[in-house]
Amino acid sequence: MREARKIWGALVNNSRSFGMEILTYVRTQHDDEKQMKEWQDTAIKRHIAWVYALRSHLRKESFCKVLPTYLSKEDMEALKGSKNIPTQLMLQQGKEIAHAFEKKTGLRNLGSTH
Repeated sequence: MREARKIWGALVNNSRSFGMEILTYVRTQHDDEKQMKEWQDTAIKRHIAWVYALRSHLRKESFCKVLPTYLSKEDMEALKGSKNIPTQLMLQQGKEIAHAFEKKTGLRNLGSTH
C-alpha cells in the first residue's frame, strides 16, 4: 500500500507540473487570447478526466461517472466502445498537443532529426 501511495503522489505532482506547463508554455503568437485560454482549459480538464478515468480503471470499475463534468461532448463520443478509457484520453491529449505545436511552428513530425 505504501508503494501505491508513493506512485499516486508522483502522479499528482506530475499532473500539477503538466497543468503549469500547459498554462505557461502553450502560447501561440497568432491565436487570440480567448481561443488560447479555451484550449488550455480543455487540455487541463481532459487531464483531470484522465486521472479520474485511471483511478476507475485501476479499480476495475465499469465507468467513471465524473467524466462528463470534465470532457466535451466530442471527447465523450470518442470514448464510446473503448475498453481502456485512460489510454484513449492520453491519445486524444497527445493529438491536441501535437496539433498546437504544429500550428505554432509549422512542423509536422516531432521525431524528425532532419
